[in-house]
Amino acid sequence: MARRLLLWALLLLTTAVGSLSADEWRVAIVAMSPRSELILEQTYRTALQWAGRLVATPKRLEERTRRQEQAEQEAADRALHARYASGDGKAPAGKDETPAASAQVPDHITYTTVSYTPTLTRLLRSGDDAVRWYREREGLDGLLLIDVQSLDDFERVVYTAVEGERTTLLDRLVTQGAFHELADDLGAALLSYSGAHTLAALLVAGGPLSLSIRLDGVEQKAGERLFILNAAPVSLTLTAPSHREQQQTVSLAPDAVTTIEAALTPIEEGPITVRSKSGSVDWFVDGQKQGTGLSLTIERPTFPLSLLAVKEGFASREIGLVQAPGEELAITMEGRGSLSSALLDREQQDFYKQLRKTILLFAAYVATIALSNTTALAHPFWQVGQVASGAVAMVNAVALAAQLAAYAR
Repeated sequence: MARRLLLWALLLLTTAVGSLSADEWRVAIVAMSPRSELILEQTYRTALQWAGRLVATPKRLEERTRRQEQAEQEAADRALHARYASGDGKAPAGKDETPAASAQVPDHITYTTVSYTPTLTRLLRSGDDAVRWYREREGLDGLLLIDVQSLDDFERVVYTAVEGERTTLLDRLVTQGAFHELADDLGAALLSYSGAHTLAALLVAGGPLSLSIRLDGVEQKAGERLFILNAAPVSLTLTAPSHREQQQTVSLAPDAVTTIEAALTPIEEGPITVRSKSGSVDWFVDGQKQGTGLSLTIERPTFPLSLLAVKEGFASREIGLVQAPGEELAITMEGRGSLSSALLDREQQDFYKQLRKTILLFAAYVATIALSNTTALAHPFWQVGQVASGAVAMVNAVALAAQLAAYAR
């Protein structure tokens, strides 16, 4: 008894007071042995995938109500103590007899992980009272205990759920270290735990990447393939571009995983021709070169389809098709010079700078001629100025012509 009280005192110093949250059902996944650490993260990911939805049972509702009443009583006791401590001489008010509102069990579970510590393991193994104290201390609605013990060449993995009482969810022998062997059984066990034997799993496998899934006529989130549903018949509709629709009714059993293959049949499309309005190009279909020419004909296209046209001096033109665009498709390619507006602006600025420079040099040449013809300013200097300014002006005129030719291309 003294040893148990010592364990409680140790944890009292290292844990924080938890609070009862009305909008979440909090469960801690606890590693109960050193080897359990190796499977802690795998269990957490599996729980998020398979056991995120919570089904309220009478026991869960009863436990929630008990904890709510206990929290209210503790709050009333603290208020009573505060009145006594205030010393105002007033008699404390009696307990409010108004019945508390019924507790509501949330519809989802949030998980946290707790690493292995010998002190916590000894506490949780010491009895139900210790487990209840720990849960209330941490503000937890439930515990998921993982215990892994070595047995020769095997390991025994035991999952235990604690919500008022203990329930063994899974007890399996696996090859030493081969915890991946538990994946399917663990998912089903956690589904049973959270769904209280009322939920089922539907897994849609295979099919095209652009697969669209509707359950009872409701479009599902793109890319989602695993669904946790009530165990009942459900209407499943699978569609994809250029494929025939697949529709069926699936009967879902409690605690079971039903896998449906998305075996959609491609719709046979007629040949399509792709033509280039920019001259002969290199054609690529789904990354494979199919030839060079003004056009390309694909006799039996399958969708989605990726087309790529490549030509020197032009920007590559890539087209993604999810369905047939008709019998013919025409494309136009853009010259590389028109790709960058910043580059075009810079070329324009350089051209106008060269034009201005050339005009000024020719103006200087004309000015020297005019000044040399003025009698009052006759001097040998003007002849030298004429030759120099004229030569420089001609050189710049040639450069301007070359730049204009390049700009025109």
